[in-house]
Amino acid sequence: MGVQGFGRTEVRLHQRRLFGALAIMAISLVAILAQFPSATTARASGDCWAAGCDHVYPYWDSRFAPPWSGCAGERAVLVETVRTVTDEHSVMLWYSWDCNANWTRAQMITFCCSQYWEFIHSRSPAWNDETLRMDNLDQSTHMVDGGYLAQACLGDIGCTGWH
Repeated sequence: MGVQGFGRTEVRLHQRRLFGALAIMAISLVAILAQFPSATTARASGDCWAAGCDHVYPYWDSRFAPPWSGCAGERAVLVETVRTVTDEHSVMLWYSWDCNANWTRAQMITFCCSQYWEFIHSRSPAWNDETLRMDNLDQSTHMVDGGYLAQACLGDIGCTGWH
């Protein structure tokens, strides 16, 4: 006789069923989690993730002071481009799927003597995630946490929406 009224065969059968159910649940959990990029995967491809990208440059570029990242790689997307009211520049809001981070890039459309600060505004509560700027056009701001809405601006002459 096995466990309180069950024979050994019945106990083994219940153990096998329990083990099989646990195995199916574990495999299902792994399959579900595999659909979402993890911070580890993102770090491998972009070297930072979300708030860990604050003040990190989105491109690998030795002309600028580190830290750099590859966040502006193949899976980076242009969220919105806005031409400024002066029509001399455009300002762009970018997002990286690999890093879950946003940044601003501005370009001069027509040559002019005006130069403006680029801003990236974030709704993140982090103290260092509000406004970052760079005064050289055709360069990017550093990144901010992409888990929050962000807005790209060029001085006070043009801004994207909040995305």
